[in-house]
Amino acid sequence: MKQENTSIVLLDERGRAIMQVRDDYLRSWHRSRFALFGGKIENGESPLEAAARELTEELGLDEKGLNYIGEKDNGLFVRHAFSYNLNGKQLSVEEGAGYAILNPGAHRALELAPGEADVINVVQASRHQKSFFWYVRS
Repeated sequence: MKQENTSIVLLDERGRAIMQVRDDYLRSWHRSRFALFGGKIENGESPLEAAARELTEELGLDEKGLNYIGEKDNGLFVRHAFSYNLNGKQLSVEEGAGYAILNPGAHRALELAPGEADVINVVQASRHQKSFFWYVRS
């Protein structure tokens, strides 16, 4: 069975993306790269339950406002993409080195964690946030 993960695209009131800056620790996956928030779906969890848990664990947010966008199967694992509009809620980042607020198009210059471009493509194709990530290439 393939591993399944959630990836959550956070949007602020101006439609800017908020991405995690990964830790620089030796054991950290894809250290110092930009990544979407989210994580592994645990046994018995639905993608929505996992995304809600990750929101609480990583950001101190509740699930109200969490929208399912779609999924991407890259042959090795399945990512379930969600969007989340902050609507003025305060962030409390509990994991990683911090976060970055990025305008559309700013992603061209970033070193993204592997697989993030797949999620971005799902988001681009969705009806929810069509214009949110522009020009990102893997």
